[in-house]
Formats: sequence, structure tokens, C-alpha cells
Amino acid sequence: MATAIDDDQAFHAQRRDSDHEGFLAHKRMRWLKVSLVLCLVAILGYAFADVEPRPNGGSWYGYTLGTIGAGLIVWLSLLGVRKRAMTAGHWSLKAWTSAHVYLGLSLIVIATLHTGFQFGWNVHTLAYALMMLVILSGVYGIWAYAFLPSALSDNRSEMTAAQMIEAVESIDKQIQISAQPLSDEDSQIVLDSLGENVFGGGLSLYAPGKIIVGGVGVSGDTSCSDHNIGWRVRNYLGLDHLAGVGGVSPDPTHPDNIIYDITPNTNGGTGINAGGFGHPHCGNDTPTTPLPVVIP
Repeated sequence: MATAIDDDQAFHAQRRDSDHEGFLAHKRMRWLKVSLVLCLVAILGYAFADVEPRPNGGSWYGYTLGTIGAGLIVWLSLLGVRKRAMTAGHWSLKAWTSAHVYLGLSLIVIATLHTGFQFGWNVHTLAYALMMLVILSGVYGIWAYAFLPSALSDNRSEMTAAQMIEAVESIDKQIQISAQPLSDEDSQIVLDSLGENVFGGGLSLYAPGKIIVGGVGVSGDTSCSDHNIGWRVRNYLGLDHLAGVGGVSPDPTHPDNIIYDITPNTNGGTGINAGGFGHPHCGNDTPTTPLPVVIP
């Protein structure tokens, strides 16, 4: 019994280590080593092949490298198919992606030796150049995958998504306060710009029993239009069971609807937000058809 428990714990510990291992370092860079060996064999073969004056695409060795390269290209193109099946084990998606990266890079050596360094203004050189462009785009993708997430994490200073939205809303309020000394015309420009803020927030998804099961957010237009579209998406999903839930809106049939209760300031400057949750008009804030009411 103890042995079975120990084996199970060891398995899960190994699985956790694998889960936190990137595809570049998968299995101690197994596919990098395979790729290096493949490139070394190709280089040695090119150096010692008995071909006069030298191996090229039309020689037996050139055909051999061309066949290997063509096979690799066909296999590499299957990554998109492989991504549709999530499995574990030796040929997990992580292992497949690791092999895809390193064997794809080996094509630089294999394809170049296949040409025998004979380039010209022909379709063969064009195919070679296009392949190299694809490989370079993949290298950039690897760089972006490896470094951009950490850069984004550094920029957000370990803030959560909710904290970032709260920070943006705080900046909006500071802008409103700063606009108070402005004229009515200039102040309205500020309010209009705030109304076009794409960080308009989202809507909670309520399952039967008023149970929150997630959220929906839309971005791509003004905050007002995004809110209206998000509202209809929630209704279409049938996850708007929040009748009776208290919200910021005084309308019980639309408790978490957007509110336009900012009135002009008689002293000039930024308008007065009566309820504290008011939102500036966006210019396209009125729905073409009334928003559906929430359901019990």
C-alpha cells in the first residue's frame, strides 16, 4: 500500500514539474539535441559525400536532403491539426510544439546544404527564401512568447485585472475633477472623450438562483455601445437571472444597467454626477431596440 501511495505521489510530482516546464525546455531540451545531431549529420555528409564538384540539389545527396526537408515541412504543417487534440504523454502538445520549433530550425541547415549554396533568379531560390521568411517569423513568435508576457507582467506591477480597471476608473475621475475649471464647451469635450473609453467594464453572468458563474465584457466601440451589446449577449446566453438583485440602476428590470445621470454644472465645468455611478453620454448610447429585462 505504501509503495502504491509513493508511486502515486511521485507521478503527480513529476506531472507538476512537467506542467510548469516550457516547450523550449521540454524534457531537458530533448528536441534541441535531436535537431543538433540531425544538423551535424547533414554537415558531415555534405563534407564527405563523394560528389563532384560538390553536392547540390541535383546530386544524390541533394535529393536525400531535399526529401528529408520536404518530409519535415509536411510534418511541421500538421501542428495546427495536432493542436485540436489535447493529450498527455510522450507526444503531448508541449512535446509536439518543442519538436516543431527545433526541427523547424534545423531546416535552415538542411535546406541550405540541399541547395549546395547555388542561388539564382529562379523558382527554387524563391521557395528557399519564402521558407526562410516563415522560419524567421517563427523565431519572432518564440521571442514574443518568451519575453512579452514577462514585460507585460512587469508593466502591470503584479496588479490584477480588477485593480487595473479600478486604476483606469480612478484616472477618469481625476480627469473629471481637473476639467471642472473649464468652460462648458471644453468640459463637454472631456466628458465625451471619457465616454469613448474602451474600459467600460462588463456584466456578471447569473445562472438560475442568482448564482454568479462568470462575466462577459465587450470592447470595440464606445463604452456605451459595448455595454448594450454585452447586455444582449448575456440575455442570449440565458444568464441574466438577476431579477431582485440590487444594482446601481433605479430600474429593477435593469438593475446593473448603465446610468446617464450626469447633469450640467450651473457653475460651469464638469457636470454633477447625482448617484455616483453616472456615465457620460457617448453619442451612440441609445439602443436601437429596448434592452431585454432581467429574469428571475
